[in-house]
Amino acid sequence: MADPEARLADIAAVMDAAGLAHAALFATADGAIPAILFAARHPERVDALIVLEGTARWLAAEDYDAGSPATRRRRSSCGTSAGETSSTLSWWK
Repeated sequence: MADPEARLADIAAVMDAAGLAHAALFATADGAIPAILFAARHPERVDALIVLEGTARWLAAEDYDAGSPATRRRRSSCGTSAGETSSTLSWWK
């Protein structure tokens, strides 16, 4: 997964390149979290947020039992657990 801050910057860059001061965002699956964060951080730029098959968080927690258990993290293509880096794990929390 790309750096979360980079994904937010990508959304802004695409909107800026297209000359859009604001837009409706449509996000699916892995794109849901960056879109949700972008809408929360930049409400003046988001007219609507549509999320299909996405989630606001990946891992289960005390107050969120719908997530995946931390012990069942998916392996990335490079063979390391996506949650093994502190920045990724803090992003998913």
